[in-house]
Amino acid sequence: MTFVPDVMPMLSPGKHRSPRSGGCFMEIASFLAGERWSDHPRCTDPTLAELGRCVNDVMPDDGRSRLAPMIPSVIGTGGRTRAERTRIAALVVRDCMLEALPLVTGKARPLACALLVAERVLDESTGEATAALATQPNAWDFARHCMGENPSRWRDPRAYLSTAAPKAVRLTVRTVSEELGAEAPDVLVAMLTRAIDSARVACGVGDGDDVSEQRWRRACDLVGIKADGDDHTRDA
Repeated sequence: MTFVPDVMPMLSPGKHRSPRSGGCFMEIASFLAGERWSDHPRCTDPTLAELGRCVNDVMPDDGRSRLAPMIPSVIGTGGRTRAERTRIAALVVRDCMLEALPLVTGKARPLACALLVAERVLDESTGEATAALATQPNAWDFARHCMGENPSRWRDPRAYLSTAAPKAVRLTVRTVSEELGAEAPDVLVAMLTRAIDSARVACGVGDGDDVSEQRWRRACDLVGIKADGDDHTRDA
């Protein structure tokens, strides 16, 4: 962003047909990017967009505005080749697992599997992933067993992009939201922040977000603003 905003757009959960009925994280991204109003804009990598939608929808109403400053940062990560999208998807999934896996219990097994699959897609074995898995030894053993029995699972990039990655993102966000209570918003913000940073690096997107103050304020006018702790609605 080329300026420091003093107002934030008021984010709403769910999908909206037009700004008159509200706007979610990705819908506002579509507007800022100059696209048609959509929660699946071309400007953003699909897996990163899935994370943005999921986090937006489960954040408490009084905390959702924390996401608004990140909206411009997802712009510019879309429009990549399948190989690039596959790598970004695995990075996003891994970031989600690294934040969530040490903190949850009920879904530790599928999250551990998702982390191992992501590292296999990336052809990496990182110390950070090993440390996260070590916090859930039973889930780690289960994941290694599954990977051993299904060594070629999700080797097809199409299957990983269409099924495995979005499913892992949705499961992780839902698990964090349901299990962590008052701590969940901080973890979700950390997940999204980390995933955005990884996607931008993978895409070679620079530090600056090319969103003008005029465009930002127009988005705020469309969906209402969150400023000084109060919500204000404005007609589009």
